[in-house]
Amino acid sequence: MRRLTAILIVLFFCWNTPKGIGQNNAIDSLVSELHSFQIKEDTSSFYAVGLFPSQRKQSRKWVEDDNIFFTSLIVLTLQRYHPYLSSENALKVDSVIEAAIINYPDYCQKEKHYTCNFWVPTKGRHFPNSRFSENPHYALPDDFDDTSLLLSTGNFSTEDQLDAAKKMILHKNTKSSQIHSTFKRYRNYEAYSTWFGKNMPVDFDICVHANLLMWKAIKKLDWNVTDSATFNLIQAIVLNDDHLKNPQIVAPHYQHKEVVLYHLARWLSIDSTPVTAPLKEKVKADLLEAFHTSNTPWNSLLLSNGLMMLGDYQEEITEVPINDLYYFIANLTSVNRLYIRVLTEHIGLTELPYRCKAFEIALLFEHEMLRRLGNKQ
Repeated sequence: MRRLTAILIVLFFCWNTPKGIGQNNAIDSLVSELHSFQIKEDTSSFYAVGLFPSQRKQSRKWVEDDNIFFTSLIVLTLQRYHPYLSSENALKVDSVIEAAIINYPDYCQKEKHYTCNFWVPTKGRHFPNSRFSENPHYALPDDFDDTSLLLSTGNFSTEDQLDAAKKMILHKNTKSSQIHSTFKRYRNYEAYSTWFGKNMPVDFDICVHANLLMWKAIKKLDWNVTDSATFNLIQAIVLNDDHLKNPQIVAPHYQHKEVVLYHLARWLSIDSTPVTAPLKEKVKADLLEAFHTSNTPWNSLLLSNGLMMLGDYQEEITEVPINDLYYFIANLTSVNRLYIRVLTEHIGLTELPYRCKAFEIALLFEHEMLRRLGNKQ
């Protein structure tokens, strides 16, 4: 009898251990789908092995775009929930992550891998499959968004992480190089720009800032004065509700309030810095209000994931149209003066939306994992 009782106790704890959360038919299927979307050997003459295909809408048609951005987002998502996967799914995810991050050095500086680019930073690789790639004027400098995402998820040394942090401080808003593309009330914050470019105007994006502070939290890097200024800027934007009323201005490369709220929730669910606590409560309230008025399946899913990250359980969302989420937008006028942006950007001629089917699957995977974790994230 004692032996039977002991066996039952062992079985109970094995059954209820968090490691087994990542084992059900839905998660199995989503992990397999992600694995199938990743480029394998000899299956593409355009994409490198390990990347996930994505497309850019330009001149009213979708063209293939071999950026590292979406691949790094998928890696970030898989890494976060890896500890809760079954052994079988963990092995599949390990192979996906390993194949993906092998590509990271190609998108970073060759001398020291501490600043990274959206595309491979060599001649003619920008805006692939378009005439833009023939003109070096359209080549983009390294950016804070991709750098933060790659440093968060790749095999970079502590020295590289610290070097990146030092270099970022050199590219911030100052009185001598002041931002003109945002509201006047935010122009005196000495926060980070979006770009490393030597002659690139300062550009603020609250989602880029959230990804940067998320990187600092993941790697447990101490905040500096510019980090604090960036946090203060984010807090001011949120308290003024500009992330809800004017997302296209404060997040020129993402533009939708649902995507902005998702970014904020993802960062704040990872960052345990005490100073962020009041901001978490405001963002959570904003998420809940937006969720109750959401009018598209993808908006609902992004908001639901954000709420669950911050501890508010949501019902399952399954009916979402695949290949229909425009998560990121290449904004060619984001550094222009505010009045020019207001006059031109609503037309949409200088904005190129992106989509990535595999990233959408990763968001569905995240949704399922968060539901099964019971908001322990």
